[in-house]
Amino acid sequence: MRTQIDAIQTVSAASGDSGAMRPIVSGLLRYGVAVSALVTLVGLGFLLVQVGPKAFVTMPSIRAPETTDLTSLRAVLRELVPPEPEAVMDAGILLLIATPAVTVGAAAISFALEKDWLYVWITTFVFAMLMLGFAIGRGIGLGNG
Repeated sequence: MRTQIDAIQTVSAASGDSGAMRPIVSGLLRYGVAVSALVTLVGLGFLLVQVGPKAFVTMPSIRAPETTDLTSLRAVLRELVPPEPEAVMDAGILLLIATPAVTVGAAAISFALEKDWLYVWITTFVFAMLMLGFAIGRGIGLGNG
C-alpha cells in the first residue's frame, strides 16, 4: 500500500500538478464576492442614512445623471467622490461582475504554471470572450449615450 502512495506522489510531482494556485484562484472568487457584497451593503447603509427607513419601502429618486458614463472605470470612481449611495452600490455590482473575469485570468495563469496547456488554452479563450463581451458592451453603452 505504501508503494502505491509513493508512486502516486512521484507521478504528481513529475507532472507539475502541485495545485498550489488552486487556493488562490478559489480565494479570488470567494473574497471577490464577499467584498462586492460588503461594498453594496455599505451603499445600502449610506442610502439608509441619507433617505431614512423609507429607503427600503420605496425606491428613492436618487439617480446618477444621465450623462455619466458608467462603462468607464474612471467615471465610476469619479462618482464615488464624495460617496453617493447609488455610486457605491454600482461599484459593488461592478466588483461582482469583475470577480469571475479576474478568477478566469488567474486560473489561466495557474494552469500555465502547472504546464497544463489544454486548460491554458481553454481558460485563455474564455477570458478573451469575457473581454470581448466587455468591449462590445462598452461600445454599445457609448453608442447609446
